[in-house]
Amino acid sequence: MSNNKAKFVTFEGGEGVGKSTQIVLFSEFLSSKGIENIVTREPGGTYGAEFLRSAFLSGEYEWDVVSELMLVMAARRDHMVHKILPTLDSGVWVLCDRFIDSSVVYQGVLRGMPEQWVVDMHRVAGMYLEPDLTIILSVSAKVAMQRKFECAREKLNRFDSMSEEKHETVCAAYKKICTNNQHRCAFIDGFGSALDVAELVVSAANLLLTLK
Repeated sequence: MSNNKAKFVTFEGGEGVGKSTQIVLFSEFLSSKGIENIVTREPGGTYGAEFLRSAFLSGEYEWDVVSELMLVMAARRDHMVHKILPTLDSGVWVLCDRFIDSSVVYQGVLRGMPEQWVVDMHRVAGMYLEPDLTIILSVSAKVAMQRKFECAREKLNRFDSMSEEKHETVCAAYKKICTNNQHRCAFIDGFGSALDVAELVVSAANLLLTLK
């Protein structure tokens, strides 16, 4: 982390848990407190990473798990070099929708690559960055699937249509990450109204980051 007080905050969870909504609400909260911040996402956040995102999410080609992880890592490397690190160095907070924990869950637990391999590959590539705070949102598989199919998107990506069984596997994997990283992770029930969940997010941030 840079020497200034800018924080790196990530939002994690399965599909349909409300990450996109909550990251915006938290950004608005920080702005109301005079804390400059940006919202970004993975895969994506830069021109190069967004280009790779389309290949990763489309489902038009079936990548093997190693190739899939390397594709995500290439996007992440571009994102870190051109946006995340420069923004933190300038003193601005970065709020990111997904980060390395997603790779541990989706390419690791869900697709069978050992968790330590995922982490070690990031370390070897010089891009292991631990967030100051990770908000992990969770809802039941039934609620998640209902939200996804009620959304206004023209086309769902290949992860949006995961089975209930896979959704529960993802949820359990995130719970494990939270248990093993309590210094930075908060596991939050995303079932309530957006504003109620946002209050829980702020409470977690106050607890783990001691916001003023």
